[in-house]
Amino acid sequence: MVAFPDALKDHPVATFFGGIALGLAIYQGIIKLADLEVVPRRSSCPAGQVGLRVEAYPSDASIAVADLGKAFTQGVCVPEGRHRLTLSAPGYQHEIQTIHLGKSDYIAVVELRRIIPVILEGSASKKYTGEPLSLNMQNVKLGAVIQVIREFTGANIITAADVDQLIPITIGLKDVPWDEALDRILEINGFALRRTKSVITVYVPHQQDQPDSGAKR
Repeated sequence: MVAFPDALKDHPVATFFGGIALGLAIYQGIIKLADLEVVPRRSSCPAGQVGLRVEAYPSDASIAVADLGKAFTQGVCVPEGRHRLTLSAPGYQHEIQTIHLGKSDYIAVVELRRIIPVILEGSASKKYTGEPLSLNMQNVKLGAVIQVIREFTGANIITAADVDQLIPITIGLKDVPWDEALDRILEINGFALRRTKSVITVYVPHQQDQPDSGAKR
């Protein structure tokens, strides 16, 4: 605390600086109690490098750092700058992130999204003869998926007007007959299809009529 002569204790300038000194003392006390750092934490790594730690879920996820030149271990020293992290685990979607490392050690927290298998009852009795199709699409509208299948097959497909009102979907298929892929994708999203010799109609099952009005071709 700053001490002033008795003659200056009631002076406005003394009061002002005394208030500043008191505020700083209180602030430092709060910082000490909270065990907070008020300056950037320096790295214990060699000059030009910083420590990198990755907290992943699940905890047994495989972690790789591009251009590291060695296997990743927690707290490894890496050069400053941009790095690409790749995380993967059985049963989860792999994740790729780009991080920028400055002068301080860095902790990255990554949660992988679980892959949820979908089993459709009753589809085993259906016979699919379409050409094998592979799809890898993320966060796309159902209408965009149908368009890809339409272009792949050259089929005439009419869709209900509300197919694009659903939330975006993610699809990962490999060498699946295109008619089975279409059937399964529609069923998962609450639609069905009706086939004639030349046209495939996508509709909502509880609607009795084919979607003449508002349909997309």
